[in-house]
Amino acid sequence: MIKIEKATSHKDYQQIVDLANIIIPEVYYPIVPEEHVNTFMKKYQSIEAIEEQINQDFQYYFLKYSEEIVGYLGIVINNAILLISKLYILKEYRGRRIGKWAIDFIEKEAMKANCTSIDLLVNEFNSHSIDFYKLNGYITIDLIEHNFNDGHIVRDFKMQKLCKPVGEYI
Repeated sequence: MIKIEKATSHKDYQQIVDLANIIIPEVYYPIVPEEHVNTFMKKYQSIEAIEEQINQDFQYYFLKYSEEIVGYLGIVINNAILLISKLYILKEYRGRRIGKWAIDFIEKEAMKANCTSIDLLVNEFNSHSIDFYKLNGYITIDLIEHNFNDGHIVRDFKMQKLCKPVGEYI
């Protein structure tokens, strides 16, 4: 059984950091230089960074499979757009529809908040994630280049799924 539970405490944020330390290197070391991944982890996936994001209205959730925490997601709603900031699942649990469950949850949250779209950024070389999002109705609308102080350049696809007005679901 799959469950999604909100992360609300310092202890929860530490569990997210622990998951990130496993999942993010496995996903990104093959496509992004290790030192850049490590900088990303410190800047965005430390307890301090997560708590700061929570203070800016981000919401983090655990993805649970048979009561075991197997991943997490992070979202924020801004100007009627729900941004999927993070959606990570442990490698050994992928392919069990946990990601689909998470996407359905995210889409329900967007509908409750009357969002016009759900947006996300995904690394141009992260083909597994790109295919997953396309399969779930997201389209690529832009290619965004990020230039970092260390000289590293990352290119992300901006993907989007438009939200239908509530009346269109009837």
